[in-house]
Amino acid sequence: MPLMIQTIWAFLSRYYYHLVAIPCMSMFPYRYCGKHQRLVTLAAAVASGTVSLLLHALPFPGGMNYLLHQSMHIACLLLFSCLLYRGNFYSMLLVLLLAMSVAGQTGFIYGGCISLIWGADYPYSLVMVRDVLGYGTFGCYFLVLKKYLNFTSFYLNRRDHLILLGIAYINFAASCIAIRYFSTTGARILFYSVASFTTFTITFLVFRFTKEHQNALEQQVKLQAMQISQTTLAQLKEASTQMHELRHEFSNYLIYAQRMLQDKQYAQLDAYLAEIKRQKIPVIDAFTTGNTVVNAILNQKSAYAKSLGIHTEFQIVLPDPLPIDDLTLCSLFGNLLNNAIEACAQQDEPFIRLTVYPVKSYLALRIDNSVPEDVLQKNPQLQSTKEDSRNHGIGIKVLRDIVKKYDGILHYQMVDPHCFSVEIMLKL
Repeated sequence: MPLMIQTIWAFLSRYYYHLVAIPCMSMFPYRYCGKHQRLVTLAAAVASGTVSLLLHALPFPGGMNYLLHQSMHIACLLLFSCLLYRGNFYSMLLVLLLAMSVAGQTGFIYGGCISLIWGADYPYSLVMVRDVLGYGTFGCYFLVLKKYLNFTSFYLNRRDHLILLGIAYINFAASCIAIRYFSTTGARILFYSVASFTTFTITFLVFRFTKEHQNALEQQVKLQAMQISQTTLAQLKEASTQMHELRHEFSNYLIYAQRMLQDKQYAQLDAYLAEIKRQKIPVIDAFTTGNTVVNAILNQKSAYAKSLGIHTEFQIVLPDPLPIDDLTLCSLFGNLLNNAIEACAQQDEPFIRLTVYPVKSYLALRIDNSVPEDVLQKNPQLQSTKEDSRNHGIGIKVLRDIVKKYDGILHYQMVDPHCFSVEIMLKL
């Protein structure tokens, strides 16, 4: 093979880690959701590879060993991944360590097998095949992780992150150092086969720990949702009692006013009505949807929204019977309206529009609310932006659980730059 091709391939192979890894790290959500994501990703990959090349050119005491060589790749990949994507730092580092381990170990196994078949001086074309197979395994590993895991936080606590990172780094470092200490091809193949098994074992532990933490988090979400629903139901019952008391009191007002009118006590009646007018009697919207729980929620949330200066429009048509239990209805309508009210806070002309109607065998819900800016541009997954994200941001998780329970669909979008919309279809 011509020397020029070998030189070009040797140069380009230094970029391959970066050209494969940076785009594959899109398993984490982007920090910036612009129109040119692919171009920005490609630029980040080239920049990461260039920085890595520049670092390799620096004079290091004792020279450049393979561990330091690979560590520079990981450092650059981690830096540009953190700039490009949002995610837990430990999760990103763990992904890169495991992926680099897989690439190196499988590359050495392929190379060793080729060496056994062709001899130690196999042609450079097979070197290229070895590299392609190594990088291909690198990319496949990313794709498997992206398909089966949620990488926003790995659902791992710091302790589990550090344990897995420690094991992964020892495995990675041993793989890099071992090349100097195994003189026979068979021994190398055996060692890297064991190292590959170790890497996949660590990956399995990541899956296992992640699943356990995810299940624990889901149970916590369900427990909190039930507690919130029970609290809301208790509040609704109290509000309903207050409404009945208010109606009874208002009925007494009317009876007394009617008696004064019959007795032609016009001056006293005028003073009495003026006194009633001065009292702050709450204005209550009387919603009659056919479901007492929904009526109570709409009355309470509408009154609360109006107290904050939020304009509300509700158009509700419910099927009879409605095969959804009271707690689920409370969670569904309560979380939809709570999220909308919270999003409308501190705006000049806030509004909430809720529409509910049956469509064949589905119940369709749509809620629009005003927003100050495009919320999906900065937060496409609607992750909680509050400091205590584990105990906040429960609303969207509860809605997803309800949609899953009723084989439904959840869709959210920006209708325009200042209107956010959530659409839900529940199979009845």
